[in-house]
Amino acid sequence: MVQWSTTYEGESGTLPRRTKGLNMKATKQGSALALAVLGAALSFGSAGCGEPRSDEYAFEEKTCGSLSGPRNPSPAPDSRRAKIHGRAARIDDDTVAVTLAPLVDVQANAVVDWTSASVSVTGSATGALACDLELVADADAPEAVDIVFVLDTTGSMAWAIDGVRNGIESFLSTLEGFNVDARVGGVEFGDEIRTQVPVGDIESFRVWLDHMTAIGGGDTPENPLDAMELANGFEFRAEALRYMIVITDTGMHESTDGTACSETTLRATQAALDENLFVAVVNPNLGSPNGVHPRELTRALGGLFVALGSSTLFEFDISLDTPADDVLGSVAVLTCSGAGDSDTVDVETEVDGEPVTTSLVIGG
Repeated sequence: MVQWSTTYEGESGTLPRRTKGLNMKATKQGSALALAVLGAALSFGSAGCGEPRSDEYAFEEKTCGSLSGPRNPSPAPDSRRAKIHGRAARIDDDTVAVTLAPLVDVQANAVVDWTSASVSVTGSATGALACDLELVADADAPEAVDIVFVLDTTGSMAWAIDGVRNGIESFLSTLEGFNVDARVGGVEFGDEIRTQVPVGDIESFRVWLDHMTAIGGGDTPENPLDAMELANGFEFRAEALRYMIVITDTGMHESTDGTACSETTLRATQAALDENLFVAVVNPNLGSPNGVHPRELTRALGGLFVALGSSTLFEFDISLDTPADDVLGSVAVLTCSGAGDSDTVDVETEVDGEPVTTSLVIGG
């Protein structure tokens, strides 16, 4: 397995800047001065004013309460160790293609290597299937992947807006090198849901990004949960794996925290999100923020928590400073014979000695 994040409570981690290809090592980095400077910037930025926006991208700020300390999710979401995300499609009368997103051991925050994992596929009508596994980079046809960025655009988030804006073309070009056909969309949020762009071509997404400014925010916790549930309802391609990349530098509001900032809870979001949606969370991981720590998102939903180092924020680039391209390039494709009249397949593997299973409906 490949471990990405560093210690959750009280420390920050950094990913090495990368040029291209696979670099699966996370390192620890500490700098008291950098943290102090960054902390001051975040504190000022959360209430700061950004550049004016055009009317087309204006939004109405929500007036709600504030939080002055960390809190646990309430009610507590169901615990989850690992989850298989994927889809199945029939190739011919007896053969099924099973596409699997990367598998993450949630407790270790580590990506499981599909090529060395023991994976079994069982048809609903026939029992065990005979399968050949290969990574999508080695497959004959590109894999369709739809990605939604859920982006905090409050006053302290200029680094993230610039980092996605400046690196998105390189990010998508890298995915093409992994044999991935990607489309992108986005939702921005503060205490409120701000603007959005549906999943589609890079040109529309780029126009949306070019109008983003870091502005507002009120108290430091923000409201990604409402934005995630909105993004979950976007129109995705039927044949595409679905990814959601959440980028924020602070804690989360819930409807149960008494502020009236959010209309939902992490437990409700856990129940609402598409079972086959893979979540990645990008966060500076600087101690214990006010509200619910965003690390709880991947603990409840599965997926990968990417802890950025403080120095990375000064030159953040989505194509260099996250493993998202490597994760997307780690998609596995299984070609399975013996499916017969099966209408579903059950996929099973093992993580840390415990079985992990999912049932996938076979599409056309």
